[in-house]
Amino acid sequence: MKALVIIAHGLRADYIGCYGNPHVETPALDALAASGVVFDHHFAVATEPIVALLAWRTGRYYMPGSATTPGSVDSVEALNNAGVATSLVADASRPLAPGLTDGWQETELVPRDGDETPLERTIAATRNALARQKNTDRWLLCVEVSTLLPPWDLPAEFAEHYFRDEIGEDEEGEEDDEEAVKLEPLTPLPDPPLGPVDAEDDTLYLRLQGSYSAAVTYFDAGVAELMRAVGDDVFVLVTSDFGFALGEHGFVGPGLAWPAESVTQIPLILRLPGKAEAGMRIPALTQTVDLAATLAGFFALPFTTANGHDLGPLVRGESAGVRPYAVSWSQCDNKIGRALRSPEWSFVLPAGPSEEIVPRLYVRPDDHWEVNNVHQHHLDFADALTKAVGDFEAAMRQPGPIDVPPLPAEECSSMIDESNPQ
Repeated sequence: MKALVIIAHGLRADYIGCYGNPHVETPALDALAASGVVFDHHFAVATEPIVALLAWRTGRYYMPGSATTPGSVDSVEALNNAGVATSLVADASRPLAPGLTDGWQETELVPRDGDETPLERTIAATRNALARQKNTDRWLLCVEVSTLLPPWDLPAEFAEHYFRDEIGEDEEGEEDDEEAVKLEPLTPLPDPPLGPVDAEDDTLYLRLQGSYSAAVTYFDAGVAELMRAVGDDVFVLVTSDFGFALGEHGFVGPGLAWPAESVTQIPLILRLPGKAEAGMRIPALTQTVDLAATLAGFFALPFTTANGHDLGPLVRGESAGVRPYAVSWSQCDNKIGRALRSPEWSFVLPAGPSEEIVPRLYVRPDDHWEVNNVHQHHLDFADALTKAVGDFEAAMRQPGPIDVPPLPAEECSSMIDESNPQ
């Protein structure tokens, strides 16, 4: 049993081809998806590195600022005790989450120095780590990549693909001398401003999109190189901790006042040994708390303290889902924002003083960008969802597996009909 886990900090699902983006080139990730299993609705627990780390290492839910839950078991320590050789390779060119290196039998932090980019050095270190495992039967190698976090440090040819001088063309694609219009040339933005930005600044938004897209394509090239070094007998998992805001809702980077879907929906792609179940797509709601239990399940290791679930039964068709809804948190100015997402709804409580919080309710999956707030049309239902979030937070603080409070499913169905009149 051999497993390679690639965690790309800041990687958004909606910038990957196999998740429906036709503009960003991700051939390696798309090929991995074609030979593996794609989870279509995978959500981060929180948009803070330390909370994201705790969630995947223990398989338990955490809110920003919370301490380790009583009864938590670290999955890496559990694998060590089960005789699995565990290794970590981490790109240290950006700040690392506290505790990231704890527990691993072998750790290599890749510094930001030399002529090569951080991704190039991280890939080289990973290939060396894979070579050291050649004669080991049971191992887990985790690779932490920061290429998607600014400053976006990548070769010029990747940026050039997304930044080209263009002129207006007629419908046949031929230049019309009378109507041709020189478009304003855009330039890459390798070190973007973080925090609030002008939501109406289209030029800034396009520069952010293009620069981030180039970084995604560059990361994809790194994935391609790693996959050439990995045998078909290796379990491969590619995911993220949380995404990166690119000007949506007037904000760039971490610190958004609520866990928007554009930031919390992240990729999860699994390639099973022998490419079993190749091409499968899983529509069920999954979260980062499921990673620990899934890895434990792959190594046939009991992991009963997790809130999350082993996703193996979903892949094998033994289960249709593991949770009725996903819950995420974010922190802004010491205030906590919350989001509850079911297959039908996205319910958001932005960070701020309780008396100033205005709930937001969006219809899923149509309103992916969460722009059409229908809260005022469903006040009673929103109150019920607010209570459900509070009940969930109380339940997750208790030791042992979480008893997930139910949602009013019948009311959900009726509300969908009202919000989508024929």
